[in-house]
Amino acid sequence: METTLIIKGMQCSNCVSHVTRRLQQTPGVRTATVKLKEGKALVSFDEAKTDRQTLVAAVEKMGYAVQ
Repeated sequence: METTLIIKGMQCSNCVSHVTRRLQQTPGVRTATVKLKEGKALVSFDEAKTDRQTLVAAVEKMGYAVQ
């Protein structure tokens, strides 16, 4: 499954790296592509191992707002 997370608060390439790493470390995530300019992350994941809310929580725990 794929989902797009709209992320508020990313300001630099370090933010992108940190969010990408956090998402990729989440069990069940296959790929995570984070784009600073668009303020979003496209995440492909295994529904049997994780869900969208878990992904949102992982990013919010870093201090970013997710829509």
